[in-house]
Amino acid sequence: MKKDSALTSGHEENLSVSTDIKLAERSSRYGWVVLGACVVVVAVTFGTRYSFGVFFKPLETDFGWSRAVTSGVFSVYMAICLFMAPLGGWLGDRYGPKVIAVMGGVTGIGLLLTSQATSLWYLFVSYGLLLAVGTGGTWSIAMATATKWSPQKRGLAAGIVNSGTGIGTMIMTPLSAYLIASYNWRSSFIVLALLAICTIIPGGLLLKRAPAERTTSPALEQSGATRRRVATKQLRTELEGFSLSQATKTRSFWFLFLTSLLYAICVSIVMAHIVPHAIDMGVNPLRASMLLSFVGGTTIAGNMAMGKLADSMGRKRTAVFCALVMAAAMVWLTQSTSPWMLYLFAIVFGFVYGGLTPPLSALLGDIFGLRHFGSLIGARTAAWAIGFAFGPALAGYIFDIYASYDAAFLVGMAAMLITAVLVVLIKRPAARPR
Repeated sequence: MKKDSALTSGHEENLSVSTDIKLAERSSRYGWVVLGACVVVVAVTFGTRYSFGVFFKPLETDFGWSRAVTSGVFSVYMAICLFMAPLGGWLGDRYGPKVIAVMGGVTGIGLLLTSQATSLWYLFVSYGLLLAVGTGGTWSIAMATATKWSPQKRGLAAGIVNSGTGIGTMIMTPLSAYLIASYNWRSSFIVLALLAICTIIPGGLLLKRAPAERTTSPALEQSGATRRRVATKQLRTELEGFSLSQATKTRSFWFLFLTSLLYAICVSIVMAHIVPHAIDMGVNPLRASMLLSFVGGTTIAGNMAMGKLADSMGRKRTAVFCALVMAAAMVWLTQSTSPWMLYLFAIVFGFVYGGLTPPLSALLGDIFGLRHFGSLIGARTAAWAIGFAFGPALAGYIFDIYASYDAAFLVGMAAMLITAVLVVLIKRPAARPR
């Protein structure tokens, strides 16, 4: 009887392990669905955000605003994203990634109302407030979700998701420019609104929590026969990482915070002002808008290549390399006097700009763990929002004074040099603060 009981127990345990293995394999396949949905959400979110450079001249012309005032609309939007980024990360940690679907609805409403704008304060509400509420937290949730689904290839997962920024920029900026040229900027915002509603809401509904956040099967933890189960166990260990309050007591957190802020200042200056800068040089508006598409296209390649490189060569080395090349590209931009030089800048800048985010995101998870990763990356995204709110307004102010963007571009160069130094100084804390 004891023998039969032991055999039965062993059979049940093997059956449990077999079932858990099947569940792990099924979860692994669904992980690709999650990655795909995250890419779509990020693409539409950032395609909408970075298309503002295409709307810059039409808004300036229609309303008779200065460069600083026109930049202010985008700066208000990014300032509110400062608060939405950590809030979105917290909502994702607490209620799950499906909250992105709700944000998609708010995004669509904000864009529809923006198409009817008649004054500056109206734009501050429709674009600055509502669009920020809809889009400000989506990147934090998408990046945290994808990272938790891919514990062994964190850098690559971050690169895949962040490639959505390039895909969205490459597709939506020329689309917006075409609609503006064929119809007007109001019609273009309506199309963007419908696109947001039809993509972000379904994409958000496809997202689920990572398996290690949802299962506590002992059989799965005890078995070590497959890499998937090892990865799951590793993820559970990492889920015991730093809380946001604990992380803020470390020097490395603030170094990462500052790298995001400075990095955003440089990128925002380019994304908001490269099109009006090219038009001022005599480039056709439609062709000038293609600069953002070039940046977006090469951003995709940079995310994939540098995300994979970060997993093999190291996060810090990859990040320092990208930051230094970005600084050099900003110097090149000050010397660009013809369209081909601008396009070459867009290609190089887009590649390394896209390549910098994956190692920085992976480094955050390496140092502080994944249990509160949504909140942590939300705080880092808040730093990005501060930089994005400050950069365009600063560049517009510099242009209004000097009638040139050269000094603003050099500010971007200096920001990236400091970023490279800060990355070198980042270290894993010796112990978790209380």
